[in-house]
Amino acid sequence: MCNNCGDCKNKVDQVVPSGYLSKVVQSMCGSTSIHGHELVCDECAKNCGRPWYICATCGRDCSEYDCGCGE
Repeated sequence: MCNNCGDCKNKVDQVVPSGYLSKVVQSMCGSTSIHGHELVCDECAKNCGRPWYICATCGRDCSEYDCGCGE
């Protein structure tokens, strides 16, 4: 999910190994994958050039604080 996509409600399939088998688990776009990376749906990956936590104006990380650019 990114600044352009807003609140994406799409789900992303993850294949989770379980013994000799595996199962498909659906998680929300923007959540954390089983491997610790951000899950991004195909639509957001295609339409958004940056992660949601990068400010569209100044390009700084604004995930935990205000980046200070005034946006």
